[in-house]
Amino acid sequence: MKLALRKPRKLGRRSLYAPALVRRICQLLAKGNTISAVCDAVAVGVATYYEWIDRYPDFAEATMRARGKARVALVKIITDAAKADWRAAGWLLSHCWPQEYSETRPLPEGESPQPRIGVQFVLGGTGKRISFAEAQKRYASNFPVIEEPAPAQVTADNDEDFRYFERHGIVRIRPEHNGDGDET
Repeated sequence: MKLALRKPRKLGRRSLYAPALVRRICQLLAKGNTISAVCDAVAVGVATYYEWIDRYPDFAEATMRARGKARVALVKIITDAAKADWRAAGWLLSHCWPQEYSETRPLPEGESPQPRIGVQFVLGGTGKRISFAEAQKRYASNFPVIEEPAPAQVTADNDEDFRYFERHGIVRIRPEHNGDGDET
């Protein structure tokens, strides 16, 4: 006589993943809802959603397709509205191709968002211009030694050493001019 052995039971809660739930998630995504909103609506955590994306390739494909349908439907609404109001077309252009059509463009790499102020050291009385490094060498006993700041960081209104020079009449600080009347 053989004894029937029981299968060991898995520990933990049973997964909520089911075809009906997947269909509901895809329906909500296809209407343009965010992943977070969909997860709240079906009582599934966002982390669980992404775990299912990793674990179930069919789920990943179905949700990607649903989000694509939503995107196409929303773009159609905007393009239809653009026939009556140019602002809809402008919005679409600025969001699809921001480099070419956006009102605010990202700064090129390395560019500072603040205007640069050129600074000159002019020896009092002589009018001779000298560099920051030269001024530092000549008047090192009057202020602590610091490294020469990058041009974007050199401003007459926020650098204590420049104010020291100006206050003691060693130099005058004024913006550089590029010859056409504009400050650089």
